Amino acid sequence: MTPVDLRQYTALYFPPVEWTGLYQRPQHLAIEMTRSFKRVIYIQPIGLRPVRPRDAPRILQHLHSHAKGIRKQERKHPDNLEIKAAPLLPLSGISHADRINARILQNYLLKTLQATSPDYVLLWGCTPAPFLRHLFPRLNRNLFVFDWIDDYSLFNHLPKVVVETQDWLLKQADVVFATSSVLVQKATTLRTGSTYLFPNGVDFEHWQGASNISIPPAIQNIPHPIIGYFGTLSHWIDREVVLELSTQYPLWQFVFIGPRADDGFLDPVFSRPNCHWLGSQPYEILPGIAAQFDVCWMPFRQTDLTEAINPVKIYEYLALGKPVVAPPLPDLIRLGPAVEFAVKSIEYGHLIKKMIEEKNDAGREDERRSLSRRFSWSNLWQQAENRFSEGLFK
Repeated sequence: MTPVDLRQYTALYFPPVEWTGLYQRPQHLAIEMTRSFKRVIYIQPIGLRPVRPRDAPRILQHLHSHAKGIRKQERKHPDNLEIKAAPLLPLSGISHADRINARILQNYLLKTLQATSPDYVLLWGCTPAPFLRHLFPRLNRNLFVFDWIDDYSLFNHLPKVVVETQDWLLKQADVVFATSSVLVQKATTLRTGSTYLFPNGVDFEHWQGASNISIPPAIQNIPHPIIGYFGTLSHWIDREVVLELSTQYPLWQFVFIGPRADDGFLDPVFSRPNCHWLGSQPYEILPGIAAQFDVCWMPFRQTDLTEAINPVKIYEYLALGKPVVAPPLPDLIRLGPAVEFAVKSIEYGHLIKKMIEEKNDAGREDERRSLSRRFSWSNLWQQAENRFSEGLFK
């Protein structure tokens, strides 16, 4: 087999979140790609559904960012990573608009690629935006990879066309990477081509720098013990568990960081005096905040949706050396005993109490960090890159 020189390739990357959005898998993978490919073009998404009146502030912010010029990004990135935003119609899922957007983006990308040979173009999709079904057949490329990060058929608020697009991407892709074992199993029932597990990971060095960050003001005045969570806050949070624990243990402080659904679901939680929502915090200082947690947790309900995930935050918790308690989701069970498992509030309470009493166990902290290091993004990307060199490009 002839070795492949990936440095000749340009990757067109279609992520589900904007570059300056919540810093998770898409941004980490984009950074890793820059170490392998000549160019990585990060194409800002437009969403999965038509806009609604309450989306107006987000749309105005997007248009403002585009008007200012894509070079004025708040988050730094390597020189060979290009953040691009085409002036697309915010009407995702409407057939006529999807076709128009596909044509707009096709012309935009042709200008961006200029004389780049299709032999050295790779498509990397990880969002089932409906217009992609019209765009991808128009783009000449060597390989199409679908990075399946969530089962969108389980999000009941999304239009049917999004699920149809997800199924189309799974069937059309030359290679599928799935973030969890559950998604791998489902993919094999929906396609005949290659499917590989590519779990989430951690920027290990970033989280090891927590000791170099002074205690951020957001958490300075919250007393210990602190039970902390960071990530998106929505209906997958087990609200009843949080309410019961915050009542039973009034001296424990429950800290939540991240974007929050605006439907009022968690209002009862944040009306409690020992439950604190710190909003979204910059990724750069998040290790300094999380270093103040006595226990990290992931109070998720067990549903078909959560059973299919592989949460980034777990590996980041472990990189800090913190004790972690979470529900026994399929892709977390393999992390025991570094992660301990609970379902009911009485189980969470017992484990958290034990973890608080056993804190500062240097041996356990080292074990957790060692496990986390195995899931560094660089290690995971190397495994994915090996798939390419096994004959994906012929």
